[in-house]
Amino acid sequence: MTRRHELQRRIRTLGEVDEIMDSMRMLSLLEARKLARFIDCQRAVVATIRTAAADFLASYPAVAPIAGLAQPVVLAMGTERGFCGDFNALVRDRVLALTGEGPAVVVAIGRKLEGDLDPLGDRLRILDGPTTADDVPPLLQQLVSLLGGLTEQLGALSLIAVHHGGESGHIVETVLLPAFSDLQWPQPAMGNPLRLNLAPPTFFSELVEQYLFAELHHIVFTSLLHEHQRRVQHLEGATQRLDETLADLARRQSTLRQEEITEELEVILLGADLVVPGED
Repeated sequence: MTRRHELQRRIRTLGEVDEIMDSMRMLSLLEARKLARFIDCQRAVVATIRTAAADFLASYPAVAPIAGLAQPVVLAMGTERGFCGDFNALVRDRVLALTGEGPAVVVAIGRKLEGDLDPLGDRLRILDGPTTADDVPPLLQQLVSLLGGLTEQLGALSLIAVHHGGESGHIVETVLLPAFSDLQWPQPAMGNPLRLNLAPPTFFSELVEQYLFAELHHIVFTSLLHEHQRRVQHLEGATQRLDETLADLARRQSTLRQEEITEELEVILLGADLVVPGED
């Protein structure tokens, strides 16, 4: 096989890879736009629940959870797929810094975190991560089931989520349990507590369930959004470098073709010089 034919084969292969990567980039771009719409709605739900919790605790502060002995659990939001740069490495570093040699159990979302968190040994639990928004509800069902099992096994849990969040996608730590531990609630008007149709502990327990349901959706959606945004950026950089490589190979192929044409012309001219003219 000539060098030009080898270049043709390589250009064809890299061209197919370029098309695949561009398709992956477009899919991630579309998914990121869909997730952005979901997150706006979910953020509003979480804010409403937190406002209700602040009003409730202002009237019934005795129901507020007291920080005590609880088994620490860290929820690490990673990815199921690659092509997203240092997304998982940043989560891994923060989780290992939080847990250290302590007894914390780590629930990792996404198989790409499994190898990174191997040092945790039997403290690590792994769940398959979502790849689209449609994967989030079944994931949360598995997560709730796993946390329920940990509660039965270990008792009361404190739960903190480590995930990419905010506008810039930096690593965020969100305290989920004890619920509303970061809230500051106002002092109620004297003798005018909120009127409830349920006993305050029952109301608060159900409010916490609603809060965890909404906040977990928000965290997973946000993490997934930043994953797809990172993948778009990573693939854009990769396709740009690949396009530059293809352009360079095309120039080399053109040069080789010109050399082949020159050689063919030289052979033709040599052949013409060797022809003996016929006699009349």
